Amino acid sequence: MLRKLLVLILLFGLLLPTATGAAKDYWAERFDVDLEIQPDGALVVTETVVFRFEGGPFTYVFRDLAFTEIDEIDRLQASMDGDVLPQGTGPGQVEIEAGDPLKVTWHFAPTSDSTHTFTLVYRVQGAIRQLDDADALIWRAIPEEHGYEIASSTITVRYPPSASLLEEPKLLGREATVETGDGMAVLTTLDIGEDEDVVVQALFAPGSVIASAPVWQVQAAERSKQDRAVVPLAIGVWLLTMLAGAGLFVWYWRRNARPKPPRPASPFMPTEPPSEDPPAVGAKLAGAGNPPLATFFDLAQRGVLRIEETPQRWGRHFTLYRQPASESLKPHEQGLLDAVFGSKDGLSDSLSLSKGASRLASHKKQFDRPLEDEMELAGLLDPQRKAQRSRLIAATVLLLLLGGAGFGLGMIAGSVASNNAQWNMLPVAATLVGIAAGLFLVGFFGVIAATTFTAWTSEGEWQATDWKGFAAYLKDVARGKQVLVDTTLFDRYLPYAAGFGLGDSWAKRYQKQSGLGVPAWFHALTDDDSSAAFVAVMVATHSSFSSSSGAGGGGASGGGASGAG
Repeated sequence: MLRKLLVLILLFGLLLPTATGAAKDYWAERFDVDLEIQPDGALVVTETVVFRFEGGPFTYVFRDLAFTEIDEIDRLQASMDGDVLPQGTGPGQVEIEAGDPLKVTWHFAPTSDSTHTFTLVYRVQGAIRQLDDADALIWRAIPEEHGYEIASSTITVRYPPSASLLEEPKLLGREATVETGDGMAVLTTLDIGEDEDVVVQALFAPGSVIASAPVWQVQAAERSKQDRAVVPLAIGVWLLTMLAGAGLFVWYWRRNARPKPPRPASPFMPTEPPSEDPPAVGAKLAGAGNPPLATFFDLAQRGVLRIEETPQRWGRHFTLYRQPASESLKPHEQGLLDAVFGSKDGLSDSLSLSKGASRLASHKKQFDRPLEDEMELAGLLDPQRKAQRSRLIAATVLLLLLGGAGFGLGMIAGSVASNNAQWNMLPVAATLVGIAAGLFLVGFFGVIAATTFTAWTSEGEWQATDWKGFAAYLKDVARGKQVLVDTTLFDRYLPYAAGFGLGDSWAKRYQKQSGLGVPAWFHALTDDDSSAAFVAVMVATHSSFSSSSGAGGGGASGGGASGAG
């Protein structure tokens, strides 16, 4: 065994230098750019990059030339260490792939720990643009994508005698030293970080460099003009769609409206449950809460459920036990037990509290459906209005989705039509965008309104008002704003508080009340720690069962990427 270990150590020692030697890095000592403006307005670009390769091996260098705000690139010539390379994909050759971007790749024999110079010369048509008061060269000399640092860059701008320079050339958003001479300007900058571009600007007297705007600029101006022309159409269609959708929605709402019958309103906040309905019904009518948790603690108070704290090395652990019921259970109560413990032929009658909450989350319909059936039989839930509410929500969600998809499709269609000068398609795209935007907003506000469309009967609405008042009262008690004269009500109202989403705050308030023991259905590990353990189980139950309810170079010509490998 020791011999095998020594062999492994020896092999690791032999392989480690190889792995370390395989690491490689590179950086540019210089990235110089010569920009020579021709008498006809063309621009001849010469890029010279001196790469320092550390480690290796390296076998290629690449440059991607972007067609951003230019007309054409031609007359490419690539060199390495002063030697012009022929086209090809083998070592000592340059590979040129047409497209946008235009890809140039220098291929060479594997090299390590060396310095090499790479030069690329090309001509650009349309690099000079027309501004309101100048002919301008705005050129991204260092591309925006380069995965290496650059120690220094010298950018030389040369221009013909006919070009009248208006001001000293400069780098946009970057400091540089500038030297000017007869028909030229030299700008030098240092310490360029990875993916940091450098943009040079030179302004000339209008008409001294080009007589007319480049093709790309003319097309951009026409696109802007055509795009602006269809904006009123899109806004008009959007407004009409909004008005039509809102009108239909209001008509549907009024058609299905149901006035409340007259009933005297109590001026007092209810301090006891408004009816003898199960706590889950009250939580459901109150609208915001956790009906399953209300039933859970109601069953515990009636002896059907028991919780015990069980020993565990870290934290607190609680086990939930199912006990025989001494009375018949309502369907939603039986549904809760079946969801948590399984049916009669299924799982055991004990499990961890967290596992019970997880099972309820997976089988919650076993509780929800019987509860709604009971509320319907009690005259609290209107199945027809529930169906209408469901259809209204489905319709508004559909409008929301159609509007979003149509808006995206319209924007894409408009962009394609604009970029390809298909001006007759822009009104179609604008109409689609207007309709889609209108549908989206109608759907958005419709979903919000649809959630307020009550499914309760008239009696259900009145009882919901009463239950919300009782929930507000218990909330005040939990916050200490109201006092329970009869402290035994803390235990009696526990299922309601839990159902209204107040379980954890109710338990903390419970602990502050002197002379209160823990409920009979809860057993802590020790009597001395029973109050703290009860608060812990309430917080844990509330948490578990709640989850079961539900930069400066913008606008410049040129650019692209550069790198090596």
